Amino acid sequence: MTEFAHGMGVGRAAATELVERLAQKGLVLRERDHLDRRVLMVRLSDEAALDARVVVGDLRRRVERALAAVPEPSHGSVVAFLRQLVAALHTSRR
Repeated sequence: MTEFAHGMGVGRAAATELVERLAQKGLVLRERDHLDRRVLMVRLSDEAALDARVVVGDLRRRVERALAAVPEPSHGSVVAFLRQLVAALHTSRR
């Protein structure tokens, strides 16, 4: 749960509450690690994983269409901006 909380940028208590709500809705499954019973593994349910694939696929198509509208000479600038944005997002999570 610690790793999940860190990735979400929240405390362990908030992460635990979020996972509990998602589990109640059938969106995630919780399993104990068979080697270390203290470790709780959380994964998407099959239904949630399918929903996520649909959403990500739709988002990918929308981004591809938007990028196709950007003139070729501007692609380098767009990539540079996106790299800076990703770096800033990683920095702000700390």
